[in-house]
Amino acid sequence: MGLIGRALTGMRVSRLTNAVACTTSWNTVHHAATELSKMGAAAAPAVPALTGALLHKKAEVRVAAAKALGRIGRPARSAAKELANRLTDDESSVRAAAAAALGSVGETSPFVVTGLAGLLQDARADCRIAAARSLGLIGLPAESVTAALEYLAGDPDARVRSEAARAVAAIKSGTGGQGVPSLVECLSHEDHDVRWAAILALGKMGEAALPAVPTLVECMTDEDGDVRDAARLTLGQIGRPAVPILNKLLDNENPLIRGQAQQALDEIRGFGLDE
Repeated sequence: MGLIGRALTGMRVSRLTNAVACTTSWNTVHHAATELSKMGAAAAPAVPALTGALLHKKAEVRVAAAKALGRIGRPARSAAKELANRLTDDESSVRAAAAAALGSVGETSPFVVTGLAGLLQDARADCRIAAARSLGLIGLPAESVTAALEYLAGDPDARVRSEAARAVAAIKSGTGGQGVPSLVECLSHEDHDVRWAAILALGKMGEAALPAVPTLVECMTDEDGDVRDAARLTLGQIGRPAVPILNKLLDNENPLIRGQAQQALDEIRGFGLDE
């Protein structure tokens, strides 16, 4: 963006910010907040006004403000406290929007983690989904609420189960090798989303996930195609340290295990990690 473009963007942000902060018409405020959300981080100067709009009497405005702050991202970190306060809003749409925004602004303080953990018990599935997703984005600082996320493995909504599984995997992948045993346990979970998310998390850990190789090979015969594909990919990401274990599995009495071990070795060679 050239000098003129930046100047024009700045002028537009200023005009929309004034509309949010100074206009009495809720429709105008809502429109301005919605337009600011389309501008991403460039709308950072509007953060104070948007933070104030989180207290607007109209739920539609509060939702639009929360969404805009989330799109702005880390420059909107100062709004985290008020966003966390909106997690107990009377309107579920506001609670969900605030939860989603907290996953983007980069605040990992205990009051944010605790607030999101509380929302995992919300009656509305969209609120539980947003809270789980944001806790996964927060990652390791949310380790204290892993149990609450794991409890959602029994949630009646498949979308909630899937998002919670991904969040648990994301958090545990940040613990290094210490998280491997608990992720290996997830590989035998009855829900394929839980198995899939755990495998992807192991892949992010690279060589630290070496103890999981035998179980990952078994996952390559999983009934779910996504789980099988993820297992092959993860074995490739573990790379050369997995080769001796996989070579031994080539003599396994189970022909399926032998075949999958060979596929895993081929995958590793495809990554060029056996050299």
